[in-house]
Amino acid sequence: MSTGEIISIITVAVSFIIGVSGLIVNTFIQRKNNSIRVITEKRLERRTITQNIFGKILCYSDPDFLKCLNEEEKKENLKLLTEAVSMLRSMYEFSFEADAKMIEKAYSIKEIVSLFENNDEALLEKIKEARKNFSELVDVYVSTEWTRIKNETVGIKKKTKKKAESWDYIHLNYSKKFNTEVNKNIYLK
Repeated sequence: MSTGEIISIITVAVSFIIGVSGLIVNTFIQRKNNSIRVITEKRLERRTITQNIFGKILCYSDPDFLKCLNEEEKKENLKLLTEAVSMLRSMYEFSFEADAKMIEKAYSIKEIVSLFENNDEALLEKIKEARKNFSELVDVYVSTEWTRIKNETVGIKKKTKKKAESWDYIHLNYSKKFNTEVNKNIYLK
């Protein structure tokens, strides 16, 4: 064999090895990208459903709305509120502190609304307070979820970050930023 033939064989072998290596690496990258895409789609879908449930709970427990209902409408409203709270409970678990608090606050609203009769002002105040507490948790929860989804989708861009922030870390930051005075003024009117 001549030197030219040996160089040709080595070139073909190296090209083959590089091609196979590139194919393997590309397969892993595609799997990771597909996995992230699917997970992100499911999280966005879950976040949308969760926001709709939160909206229903706040709508069906609105004190001004409750005052306008007759007895039959109050029963139907309580049924819809119970359904929304049950849907929330089926989506989340008590194994995570933020989820457990959110479920607990939703059940609290449902229980107080179930006692509401004859436009009882004392119960209206309890409903307002329960809605305020629930809303504080919901606002922080939704913001945290959005940030987590965004961070996972976009990736870590900052050079100072070596890994993704945990859900608890993001939640704590939003909890500190939450403006309780503005929230109090909205729900305690």
